[in-house]
Amino acid sequence: MNDENIVKKTLSKVTHQGKWQIADNIDIDCYVTSDKLRLLSLRGTARAMDLKGGGSGGLLRNLKAKWIQPYLSDHLREWILGAETDSISKISAVSGPAFIPFEASLFVDVCKAYIQARNDGILNELKNKTPKTQKGHNTVKYHQSLTLDSGIPHLDKHLVSVITLMKISDNWDDFMYFFNKSYSSNVQLQFNFKD
Repeated sequence: MNDENIVKKTLSKVTHQGKWQIADNIDIDCYVTSDKLRLLSLRGTARAMDLKGGGSGGLLRNLKAKWIQPYLSDHLREWILGAETDSISKISAVSGPAFIPFEASLFVDVCKAYIQARNDGILNELKNKTPKTQKGHNTVKYHQSLTLDSGIPHLDKHLVSVITLMKISDNWDDFMYFFNKSYSSNVQLQFNFKD
């Protein structure tokens, strides 16, 4: 990560804060900064991926595992290095504690890394190593929607679609309007009364 990007992230301030509802019981705290960066909560991202323990550090710890390294994008590797060395300054939220900025586009990179690892059978090698109960059940949960035939392609398409909506939105209200228009049947139409 070059110095210019780090300085840019250091000077950013959160202007909007909300929740990205991924499923009925899965949401991620999300933020928009003064320079229009779309950020996600590390803790929420780890929770959405069903990574247990360590709170916000769970995602970073998981991404540092040797088995996932070959699948990480250069951008994601730069973020990991910056987060590990504290060269990325924390950003103060509108409410709540300061946090390490995690760009929403990096979540797509994380999902792609896991999808590719799964396609290459790496996650199955993990399943074989997972301790099982006497009845043969895994003692560790895997994210239930990431199946080869439906879950993974659906999640991948959904993330690309949501990131696109983030990119075309000027602010949080715009994003929520476009998101609801795309994914909900009950959308309140917006009128520009000035025109």
